Parts: sequence; C-alpha cells; structure tokens
Amino acid sequence: MPIGQRTLIMGILNVTPDSFSDGGQFFTLDSAVARAEQMIAEGADIIDVGGESTRPGGEPVSIEEEIERVVPVIKALAVRTSTPLSVDTTKSEVARAALDAGAAIVNDISALRFDFYVADAVARAGAGLVLMHSRGTPATMHRLPPVADIMEEVTHSLRASINMAERRGVKAGFRGSPILEASCTSNPLDRARHGSQAGCSFGARAKDRVGSGRT
Repeated sequence: MPIGQRTLIMGILNVTPDSFSDGGQFFTLDSAVARAEQMIAEGADIIDVGGESTRPGGEPVSIEEEIERVVPVIKALAVRTSTPLSVDTTKSEVARAALDAGAAIVNDISALRFDFYVADAVARAGAGLVLMHSRGTPATMHRLPPVADIMEEVTHSLRASINMAERRGVKAGFRGSPILEASCTSNPLDRARHGSQAGCSFGARAKDRVGSGRT
C-alpha cells in the first residue's frame, strides 16, 4: 500500500448492535459485506472491521463474542476484495484471529495500553499497526478531568506506545510495510518518521479536539 503519496481513506464497518454512529445497521454477515463493498466502490482504501463499541460508556464485549462478530466478515471480504482489511480491537486474541482470517492491519484505539500482546500478534504476522490515543476506558473516559496540555498528553502517550510496539518487534516505516501509524502525533518529524497521520483522540474534550485540529 503506498503511504505518503496521498491521504488514504479508511472505511469504518461496525459489526455491533450499539456503536454510536451505525450500531445494528450492519450486524448481519450479508449486510456487513454489502456495506464494505459499497464503501470500496465509493473509494475506501482500507476497510476497518470493529466488533466492540468504544463509545463513551460502552459495555465491554467478551473475546469470544468479538471474534464471532469480526472473523466471519473478514473471511468473507478476504476472498471478495484485494482492499486491505483492518480489525479494530484492543485484544490480542481477537487480533490473532482476525489476522489469521485475512486482516492486514490491527487498529488499536488503546495504543497497546489494554493489551500489549497485540504488538506481538502484529509482529508475528508482519501486519500493520494503527495506534490511537485514548484516555481511560470507554466506561470511564467521559468522566476523566481535563488535561492541562492536550497536545503534550497525546504526544507523550503515543511516543510511549510507539516505543513499546518497536520493542516487541513491530517495524516502523514511512514507505514500507508493515506500517506503524500513530494518530494525533503533533510533531511533523514524528509523523514523517512513523508514517503517521492526524486523527481522533478518544477521551479528549470537544474544545481540546478543536484546538488541536481534531474533530
């Protein structure tokens, strides 16, 4: 996948009953596959399949349930399209199952805070890893106090996660594969080094997101 030549579009496919944007709309295998194919036809470069809602106040899903939600969809899409598939998970067991089913990227909104063995699964598979900044957990993030400097918080947190990923064998690179992509990195040099793009900070206040260029 060419990284850095242009902005890539990730199509989000929530196979959940309770996601805040489209929960329940694509909960069946047929509807999920049809939605993915629609997004690909509309220009999506990556399809990101998620089986657990990480909205503020969201309830956790068991490993078994999450695997049952995402793996059939990934398997079905892997034989239908050459578009890279991503799994949105914070669990190493789900990451391994999804990678075995045909996913090429793991998108971890906790940036390895919840389960650093996600990095091991990515390294073994030679897959890509997306690290997202977040604070707390989905159950607590909306109750956390504001931070004095949101950009320092995001940068410090992501640098620690990038270091963790590299120590566990994930290869960072701007042009090559696998890709280590850190969301919300503030320093352009860091973004160039790690192939990162600006993204969303989970658990940040609305005015912090606006102030740092995030929505």
